Amino acid sequence: MKDMELSAFFFLFQEMLGGWFWPLFLFAVIVSVAFVVQSFRNRNWMWQASARVKAIGVSGGVLFVILITLASSSGFTDAGGPIDFWLITVLFGFGYITTTTVAYTVCGLLNKEQCNGK
Repeated sequence: MKDMELSAFFFLFQEMLGGWFWPLFLFAVIVSVAFVVQSFRNRNWMWQASARVKAIGVSGGVLFVILITLASSSGFTDAGGPIDFWLITVLFGFGYITTTTVAYTVCGLLNKEQCNGK
């Protein structure tokens, strides 16, 4: 396998996620579009959002790392090298960014005053 094709990633993710692939893909598209719409509607609000939304992101990052650890055959004690710890950090970052984006979108579209703590 000398050449890597984009379709290989598609089929790999589809095989890994099974029946969850299309619902998660649809969810990602809907959240992305809603985030862009919310960002254009409330241009300055995103930078002024309270610590509540950011705390939701931190908890989402931690929960994502725990979920991946439970879903895999290895645990935290199996992390042996620097690449393992980088992977844990990247997984946390992915969970943090995803959860924060969803929280910003939901708060912005529903009721931003409640998310700001006012």
